[in-house]
Amino acid sequence: MQTYLFWRQINKEIKIPSLADNFDYNYGNFGNIVRLEGFKSLLGINTIITDNTENINKNNIFIHPLSNQLSSFNNNKYSKLIQDLHDVNYIAVGIGIQSPIGALPALSNNSRELLDFMYQKTISANTFLGVRGKITENFINNIYNTQIAKAVGCVSQFISTPTTILTSLRNRIQKKLETISVNASHPEWSIMYNIEQKLIDEIIRTDGIYIITTHLESVVSSVFSKITQTNDIDLSYNKDQLINIYNTSFFKNKSKVFTDIDVWVLNIRKYDYNVSSHVQGSMASYAAGVPSFLFAIDARTQELAEHMLLPHIVVNRKFLEHSTQDNILEYIKRRLIEHDYSSMIRRWQSNAKDLKSILDQYGIKTSFNFTNEWCA
Repeated sequence: MQTYLFWRQINKEIKIPSLADNFDYNYGNFGNIVRLEGFKSLLGINTIITDNTENINKNNIFIHPLSNQLSSFNNNKYSKLIQDLHDVNYIAVGIGIQSPIGALPALSNNSRELLDFMYQKTISANTFLGVRGKITENFINNIYNTQIAKAVGCVSQFISTPTTILTSLRNRIQKKLETISVNASHPEWSIMYNIEQKLIDEIIRTDGIYIITTHLESVVSSVFSKITQTNDIDLSYNKDQLINIYNTSFFKNKSKVFTDIDVWVLNIRKYDYNVSSHVQGSMASYAAGVPSFLFAIDARTQELAEHMLLPHIVVNRKFLEHSTQDNILEYIKRRLIEHDYSSMIRRWQSNAKDLKSILDQYGIKTSFNFTNEWCA
């Protein structure tokens, strides 16, 4: 029985650091590179990566790596996918709620149809549904009045090995945290205007790096407003204007976009610590053995940070009104130094065993390193 992993392939033709020809791809989620590497570490060579469902029949197992599908947004592709895969051994991994902090979504018809489909497939396999975190776990279990959902975090936990990560983190926090790397991901950074400005200033001061992981157009526009000291974020720039902005000194000298996980990890190791609003950006940093502090800006980042025990802070109204912002860099460094990384890694190992139990139920073989390093 062959196992397939459904994946929309990332455009490998993107050339970095010159983004002059790449703004047509400005909504590409480069963080998916990190998730895909997590799946490769999990499954090894046992799985075929495909973006075509037509050749998959009921003798195969189909792994569907999901993310923010529990929302109020309609997406007809899920209805067609369910029809195409109705007789296939189907397993969904990584699904979670997409909503503001403190709010639960009103599910669209497509989202509920997809969720019902996953529920039936999971019941048939006599296993449980691996979801991102406790917010989604409780949400699904309340809908069906069962314990069918269980939080397992993000597969990007498993890119490296527990011993390697823990040893490197302990060595890092023994030294002075000076040079910074920052992951810019979503337009939500705009709600943290003063914080982002301080991070940009720190990148310039320490010769750090600004890594754009998704929503390229919005991030470039947002940062440009900080550099030029304007309060308005103009998201209406055309391609030529964005290219001119990118060619300004900050973007040309300080910003990067990575389309290769090995290059990403190699580059981030040059810096002492990382700050992110994107979970995959933080996980790339941990794969490099570099401590990362996460700003949880919505329900998805919040539940992943809380379940995987990442150093983080929830960006809610209380935080935005709190004086912590005045000394945010000192606060971040203190949290990173004081964090219990041993407990964090133990949680990841527990997640690995839970995820493996799901895959075992479907007869899916995991990689040698995953089985022997994370599940030992």
